[in-house]
Amino acid sequence: MSGPCCVQLGAKLDYQSKGTIQQIGEFQTYQIGENKSKVIVFFTDVFGYSFVNAQRLADCFHNETGATVLIPDYFQNDPIDPNIEDLFSILPDWLNKHPPSDACRIGQQFISTIQQQYQTIQVLFSFSFLFFHFRKQLLDFVDYWLLLWSKSCC
Repeated sequence: MSGPCCVQLGAKLDYQSKGTIQQIGEFQTYQIGENKSKVIVFFTDVFGYSFVNAQRLADCFHNETGATVLIPDYFQNDPIDPNIEDLFSILPDWLNKHPPSDACRIGQQFISTIQQQYQTIQVLFSFSFLFFHFRKQLLDFVDYWLLLWSKSCC
């Protein structure tokens, strides 16, 4: 399912991020906002949580919704470096080090880590990685958690 489009960088933005890097459980996480009633979890593409373009999107989501926005590092400090010239050539080896099954497990672990801290959790995916490979498992997990939460709170 991977191809050159998965690693086309586009334009790297010149932007000063507004959020901070926080340790949330086992995860380095970009965070903007302190809203405890609503959080948006943003799972990025292969460039990871520290890429300025992803952080700008998080800042925009926060500004538009007022929600806390979290971008967890689910590549364990090993995203694809956007400064490499031929990104597609390294993608197969990188995917072997970061199989989608690991990313799904880590994504579920992150959701479990934060679920007691927020009333509402919304999940956004950058389309290149987790969403294509594991949309059903992650969405089932979030739906299951929301169902449990609504039964216990309503």
